[in-house]
Amino acid sequence: MQTSKKHKQKKDKRFQNTRVLLHAMGSGLREHIEQSITNSEELEALNIMTLIPFHDPNVEIDSFIKSKTRTELLLVNAEQLFNAWARSSRGGAHRMRREIIRDWYFRKKELSRIASDMNRSEDIILTQLGIALDQLSVYFFGEDGLQRMISSEKADCNG
Repeated sequence: MQTSKKHKQKKDKRFQNTRVLLHAMGSGLREHIEQSITNSEELEALNIMTLIPFHDPNVEIDSFIKSKTRTELLLVNAEQLFNAWARSSRGGAHRMRREIIRDWYFRKKELSRIASDMNRSEDIILTQLGIALDQLSVYFFGEDGLQRMISSEKADCNG
């Protein structure tokens, strides 16, 4: 029973991480990264280092640069994977899911507006959003994401 609970938590984490990546892509993370601190002069200009009793400005700058680099790599990878998913042609349902993702995460539309624009019920939009997130978790997290998608498809067939 414990293994099943851990597996479910791992699946939920991938699903949540997919949502977090999409939200970050749609809320200006790239601009934030470009404005991050990259040298000691910028750090000193903020005048926050006086709040830290013992510090080495070079250590903080190195840490900021490493964090910036990791975040940039994650974002670039997520954008490339999203674009690969968006370009994959799987018919009308896939196009609708792609637009739902774009409307929800990038254009920040309300659920009722998306449903109205697509002439669909909010339940259908939420169902298609869930399917799209499952598909994207496969692109973002590979085999682990695939396991989540297969599990949810089995649940749909049994439910």
